Amino acid sequence: MAPHRSVHAFTARFFPHSSVSLRWAVAAFALLAALCWASPAWAADSAVFASGAGTEADPYLIENASQLAAFRDAVNAGDDYDGKYVALGADIDLESAEWTPIGVGTRKSSGIAEGSTPFAGTFDGAGHVISGLKIASTQGADFAIGLFGILDGATVKNLTVADAEVTVPQSELAGILCGMMANDATASGVSVSGSVSGKAGVGGIAGRMTLSGTIENCENSASVAAVGGVGNAGGIVGAAYYTTPTGRMAITGCRNSGSISGTDCIGGIAGLSAAFVSNCENSGAITGTSYSVGGIVGEQKNYGAVSGCTNSGAVSTSNAGAYGIGGIVGWARYDGAAPAYAASAPITVTGCANSASVQGGSCAGGIVGTFYNAGTVSGNANTAASIASSNFAGGIVGNLQNADISSLPSTVPEGILVENNVSTTPLNAITAPLKGPYAYNNTPSDFTVRDNGSAWVAQAGATRYATLEGAFATAPDHSTIKLVSSVSDQPTLSVSDGRELTLDLAGFNLFFATDGGLSLQDGALTVTGQGDVATAEGADGKPEPLATVSGTGSLALKGGSYNQDVAPYVADSYAEFVPADTRTTTPFSVVPASTAK
Repeated sequence: MAPHRSVHAFTARFFPHSSVSLRWAVAAFALLAALCWASPAWAADSAVFASGAGTEADPYLIENASQLAAFRDAVNAGDDYDGKYVALGADIDLESAEWTPIGVGTRKSSGIAEGSTPFAGTFDGAGHVISGLKIASTQGADFAIGLFGILDGATVKNLTVADAEVTVPQSELAGILCGMMANDATASGVSVSGSVSGKAGVGGIAGRMTLSGTIENCENSASVAAVGGVGNAGGIVGAAYYTTPTGRMAITGCRNSGSISGTDCIGGIAGLSAAFVSNCENSGAITGTSYSVGGIVGEQKNYGAVSGCTNSGAVSTSNAGAYGIGGIVGWARYDGAAPAYAASAPITVTGCANSASVQGGSCAGGIVGTFYNAGTVSGNANTAASIASSNFAGGIVGNLQNADISSLPSTVPEGILVENNVSTTPLNAITAPLKGPYAYNNTPSDFTVRDNGSAWVAQAGATRYATLEGAFATAPDHSTIKLVSSVSDQPTLSVSDGRELTLDLAGFNLFFATDGGLSLQDGALTVTGQGDVATAEGADGKPEPLATVSGTGSLALKGGSYNQDVAPYVADSYAEFVPADTRTTTPFSVVPASTAK
């Protein structure tokens, strides 16, 4: 396709069947331009594209601000560019002139309102920078505000939007890249800086994402503020919400370093979320004046998961009565809104790490502030120096709570498991009337808090364990449990379900409590590696038996040194031991290989 370099070319492309004269086309174009944007110096050149055929191999190329504006006007006139490819060929400065979004429109509930003209193609920034974006007006609360207005199944990638200034205090749909993402739209490799503020639904990348879509490997360093007393502000997206059985929303590999502030549902990555948020990082300060304030997600609602995320930005609220202030997630809950959340499932928070202080509200936790009714919190690490609230607080979850069961979707079975997490926050640094080192459990009959610790002590494959007891209970068959730190006062470690496990001391020590030791009833355990293994001293002043082997259990000692019989025993000095009479329980003590039978 020949390059579009004139108003005549614009007319031929966008009004191919029109019989209007070139003079009227020019007049119409001039009127459209006057309505859509101010007239900075670059507005004089009205060429649409520098070159290109609109294919992936030969995209329409934009090389200056006037071409970007002409492309914008074509989209807003109704050409959604579905199936077409557009790319930048140079950095572009918008000179802080008031900008009308590419793909104007409004939202209606979870969808796009009639009369909107969204962008539906692929826009590749090709590593270039658009600077000087300025927006200070909107046509209404639900009018989509950003460089792009609405992305309808579109993809925007490899773009930097620098030094943006988006200030729309009436807007509930504002982002630097776009106001709204819908119908599997994708933002990939986009970085933004500057500032964005609105009434609600405010994000560094997108104001809102609904039902399905992807935001991946994006970065925000802009300050983000919800200033209208409503909320839903996030470093990446203000609200990623509503669900459908046929799609899902994913936010992965994103980073935020900007400060995020507002009332409720304030998060370093997402303010309100029903998305799957993974491998994201926040280092910006997160501040709310009400509930649901979190380092990664302010409020996780009805669906989705938060996994592999890291927060180092301080999290706080000024409202002493606010629910849900957390280092990773503020509040995880369900509200039974079936029409809006057609897909609901237990929420999981796994493999995340928080190192920042969590302050304020009535429920504060190093990982989750408040967790309602159902879900799992596992494999997380909290190293906050302090956690404080006016009521409930915990190193992992501040408040495990049963809400009215009528609010729980039928697809979500009740029960919360807080398992295999690490918190190093001392109990004396957790300030609250009702607190626990790992969680404050309001309903122990419904919720389970177990196998949490103050350090990772073992690893099997990619899974880390906070307790050796937990590792023995859940490590897969034929796996090796490797110590990553020395452990003491261990309870009995047992294998009774037929699994075959290896314990690698890996240079660390294992010391049992008074009633501790190894118990092999049905399965096999091999102990390898260098390290000391010691049992408690019995009433006779001698060490308690190291192991009890019964049933079909078997124990092989091929490493370590022990405090029984003779010491030290090293590798080849040991013999495998299997009880001769498998029907009886036999105490086991180490013997040299020369005397083993």
